[in-house]
Amino acid sequence: MEIYTKEIPLFKSVFCGDVDREFEKETSLPDYCPDITRLIKLDATPYVESAVLNGDKCIINGTYLFSMLYESNESAALSFSTFTLPFTEKADIKASVKEGAVNCKVKLKRIGCKIINPRKFSVRVKSVLSISVQGVEKARICDTSLLPQNIFTKKDSYTYSEKTDEKSNEFTFEESYTLSERSVPVEDVIMNFMSAEKPECFVSNGKAEIKTSVTSKLLYTGEGERGKCILSKKSFPVTLSFDDVDAEDGVSVCCEASVVAAETSIDVDSYGENRTVQIRFTVMGKIMLYKSCEAEFATDGFAAGCSNYPVLQKFSTLTEMEPVSRIFTLEGKFLTDTSLKETLDYSAKINDCKIKREENSAIVYGSYTISLLCKTDERYENVDLTESFEERIPEIDFKFDLCDIDCAVLETNVSVSADGNADAKIVCALKLSPKVYRTFSAVTDLIAVDNEEKDNYNLIFCYPSGKDDLWNIAKRYFVDPEALRSDNPENFNTVGELTSRLPIIIKK
Repeated sequence: MEIYTKEIPLFKSVFCGDVDREFEKETSLPDYCPDITRLIKLDATPYVESAVLNGDKCIINGTYLFSMLYESNESAALSFSTFTLPFTEKADIKASVKEGAVNCKVKLKRIGCKIINPRKFSVRVKSVLSISVQGVEKARICDTSLLPQNIFTKKDSYTYSEKTDEKSNEFTFEESYTLSERSVPVEDVIMNFMSAEKPECFVSNGKAEIKTSVTSKLLYTGEGERGKCILSKKSFPVTLSFDDVDAEDGVSVCCEASVVAAETSIDVDSYGENRTVQIRFTVMGKIMLYKSCEAEFATDGFAAGCSNYPVLQKFSTLTEMEPVSRIFTLEGKFLTDTSLKETLDYSAKINDCKIKREENSAIVYGSYTISLLCKTDERYENVDLTESFEERIPEIDFKFDLCDIDCAVLETNVSVSADGNADAKIVCALKLSPKVYRTFSAVTDLIAVDNEEKDNYNLIFCYPSGKDDLWNIAKRYFVDPEALRSDNPENFNTVGELTSRLPIIIKK
């Protein structure tokens, strides 16, 4: 008996884990930057540009965007420099994958800097690559859409996400604002550190828009303030637009937004004072489109008019469960070793984030760091304060085999007292995307067998048991299930369950 077959995708986790890596490179200051006398703060933001599979290796290409605040030899004045360094990492995933998808995030563990001379220095970054590799295999099963009319199947399905498109582009903006009249006019700009907040994406009519806010932290010396540093903050809402986006029903969108370049200049206001700040900055936007697909398969089957039995094969696939989103707050009290006189700026970041199960709860745990840019009696210092955290998410009744975690800082508030105590409050956005293996049996073939007892009856009366339903009665007598329902409307409901114990008429 000939039946048609098709291929369905089966997903499995090939590799999921953290890989420690160390990056070290020697570089020099740009020509326009003054010499380094003392380093105050060095920070880095990693960007993964590509992650591809090559046999049993995962090759990750990306860029570190460094920001350096330091004292120069010009009367210990503060100076700022930004620079980028590309990196390539290879991770052993311990299995060869012909087809699959890679998800990689880079988290910084420690940053070091060695000053070689006033123009040259070496940076060392210890990071963790959180790599998840999902392999795809093809299974050949019965194609339920192309079967002859006399073959009937019992169907089931599972859903999965398929990446359909990925787009990235750089968008340049020009903004200006005027400092308040109470603010000290600008003498000299030290730095303008710009960052993008967690973005949101909206899709309609073939167009995708990433909406985010870009925050400018302008550090400058004030006129007549004898080199005193002043910090001014300003946020700008921006929209990154992508045209020709294939966003039909069932398509979900993930997005990223990062500031990759910025230029700042100061102009006079209407009173002739240096209060107008003009900024030209570039934001890298990225969207990834995922289509929700359905794989249908037959769990049982038979052909009307002849005796046969289905050939079943067991399969297993990794399926996505409903994601869980949550906003939570981290609060901590820190005691610094430095006598702080003034706090100019502060920021927070999540260092690492993992998950474990406990009864009907999920516990997310990891560590976070508060960075304080402060002034002491003698000079400016940067103080990093790290603390671990544990957040319990109750009433989650799922057992997952894998879980993708996305945790981002939404808001940070830090107050520092004169005795060096720092009280921090951080608002975080957490998204859990659990996955579980699903095992199922699917029909791969139907085999006809000879019926030694030839049935010469045209009409049969069947007395059903409590375990019978429309499907197994039709299969037992090799008749069309819908014809059986039509001949016995009082015996079955719309889903094929028995509604009475009356004899069932079977027409052969």
